[in-house]
Amino acid sequence: MLIVHDELDLLPGNIKIKLSNGHNGHNGLRNIVKNFKNKKFYRICIGIGRPKYCKQISSYVLSNPTILDKIKIKFIIKYMINITDNLIKDMNMSFLNKLLHKHSLLIK
Repeated sequence: MLIVHDELDLLPGNIKIKLSNGHNGHNGLRNIVKNFKNKKFYRICIGIGRPKYCKQISSYVLSNPTILDKIKIKFIIKYMINITDNLIKDMNMSFLNKLLHKHSLLIK
């Protein structure tokens, strides 16, 4: 299973791809983990950045990004759409490392 979601701990437009077995506090992932038997899945985390104050997180994730952040996020989403077929066909660290080397993306 491959899940794409927003990530507060990454700067806008950055991505991280990893194999995961938990929700790491993300409400959307929490629901997925709760409803699926297989708890292991690949995640494409798309950075949205973090607000200055923790109390602002809910309103931050539900609000529109700045124009510059929106451009960065849209760019990485379009890029990921273009490579998703290869990613799914060869879901292993070899492909991810090639991706990392070619595009300097954060992959863990």
